[in-house]
Amino acid sequence: MIMRVWRGWTTEANADAFELFLCEENFQAIAGFHGMSVLRLDGPARSSS
Repeated sequence: MIMRVWRGWTTEANADAFELFLCEENFQAIAGFHGMSVLRLDGPARSSS
């Protein structure tokens, strides 16, 4: 098993679309990918994951 920590951020208005991209589009194309967890923190000006 390989575990990676990745941090990203976006504007609050784009947070839902960014999370959808991460969970349903971005990593699904990687051969051998079996799943992921996303932790999200919404702040006053931006969201980070």
